[in-house]
Amino acid sequence: MNSGFIWSALEFGKHQGRTLPQIVLRDPDWFFWALRDKVFRRPLAAEVEDISYKICHIKPPKPDPENWKFEFICNSDGKLLDLRLLRAEHAVYGHLHRQVMGLLDMSWPRIWGGYGKSSCKLLLAAIRHYYFGGSRMTKARCEAFFANNANFAWEDRKLFEIEMQSLRMPPY
Repeated sequence: MNSGFIWSALEFGKHQGRTLPQIVLRDPDWFFWALRDKVFRRPLAAEVEDISYKICHIKPPKPDPENWKFEFICNSDGKLLDLRLLRAEHAVYGHLHRQVMGLLDMSWPRIWGGYGKSSCKLLLAAIRHYYFGGSRMTKARCEAFFANNANFAWEDRKLFEIEMQSLRMPPY
């Protein structure tokens, strides 16, 4: 999607009237549930595919993102306890309750620890801190973040498109 893209508002459900960028930065668990259960219909298919990729491939918010890592710290049940952005040389690898990643993948806490509102809240608080400077994530800010392709890694986009074939939106 280019920076001039206009996001569509959802026309159903608890997030009616909100755009996908607002939803994923407000209630990512709901978005992942809706994606899994194929709730989204054809008019949103391109937006859903675009944002599904982006939320799993967010670059560190630094001028030299290759030198930074995200460290997900979890409890023994896999629930997220903390999310830190560290210089790569300070990241701790091989720890049982830590996952180090070069990109921020918003699906990771759900995959690792299952559904959990506390994990979701911690994830969103970290995103607000690192990407929005602690400011409110308004509609305009959410949409601008996802419209800026420089925020995302594009190296494995083709593989993602192949994986998305199994999640194709049902016809309208």
